[in-house]
Order: sequence, then C-alpha cells, then structure tokens
Amino acid sequence: MELDLTDILEDGLLESVSEDNAIYDLQSIVVHKGEYGSGHYYSYVRPDVRDGIWYRFDDEFVTQVDYDEVVADASGGKHRRRRRSRSNSMGSEGGRRRGLLRRILSLFGVFLRRPRVCGGCGFGYGGRTSSAYMLQYVRRSDVSKLYLEQH
Repeated sequence: MELDLTDILEDGLLESVSEDNAIYDLQSIVVHKGEYGSGHYYSYVRPDVRDGIWYRFDDEFVTQVDYDEVVADASGGKHRRRRRSRSNSMGSEGGRRRGLLRRILSLFGVFLRRPRVCGGCGFGYGGRTSSAYMLQYVRRSDVSKLYLEQH
C-alpha cells in the first residue's frame, strides 16, 4: 500500500526534501490473466488513496473488493503451485491440437463472458495465471493536487 523511498535517498537529500515527497501510496494495479502470448487485462483501482475502498474493473463489470482480494489476485493467489510439465504435449500433435482448441474456445469466452469468482480455489479472481503487470503509485505530497483541494 505504501512505497517509502526515504531509505534509499542519498545523505543530505532527505533534509532538503520533505518526507511526503519520498512516500507514495498505491492507487491502481493492472493484472494480466493468462499465459504468454494470450490472456486478458483488468485492473484494481482505489479512486481515493485516502481511503481503503478498492474496485475491480473487468471490462463492463465493476465490483467493489477488499484489499485482501487485490493482493491475492496480484500474485495469482495464496497458493502458487508448480505446473507439472507434460512431456508429450509440446512435441506431439495431440498437444498442439489441445492448445489450438483451448485458444479457439477462449475466443468464444470473450462473447459469453460473465464475472467469474474463484471462491475456495486458493487463487485470486484471475486464477492461477493472474499476476500484477503494472502498479501505479501517487506521491503523497501530490494527493491534494490530484483531488483539486485548496490549501
């Protein structure tokens, strides 16, 4: 939630810079769900960094979520499992067909999508292949400018 850069500032620089200029608050996370070369992006946003209300934006579905859900989804969930390699799937024609079939069926999923919740599966919303792709922080000293507050 907080990125504190005061420990890595050069000696003497911290005295000339206010501490709030070196502290950043997490505002949003873009998550990628899927494998290399294919997948889907959605995001978590905290519209006001001064409170703890988070939303998941997944195309037309906007859902209020707890921060625990954000953390679980940004790392694929609580229980990352090693993927078992299938030695015959890479070299065999059957493995290539399964991969092609999975991609074709996933295209139909774009048109038939419904919000999916992975309750009890041990992973975040995006399942085992979800991971944080990009994080956006707001410098604490700029929060009042972000919300157009008058001093």
